Amino acid sequence: MVPRDEVEVLIAGRDKYLSAKDAMAFLGVGKNQFNLMQEAGMVAREGTSSDLWN
Repeated sequence: MVPRDEVEVLIAGRDKYLSAKDAMAFLGVGKNQFNLMQEAGMVAREGTSSDLWN
């Protein structure tokens, strides 16, 4: 079981980040362009999972 205060910290931290889909929409780029931007270091990926393919 995850402690409640840890869950609250995680929820609060999520407001700082965009999903890949939201970032692509904001930047006006497609999946391939976004991947190139990530490879070039222009966009950082946090964590290990990606919602690019969902």
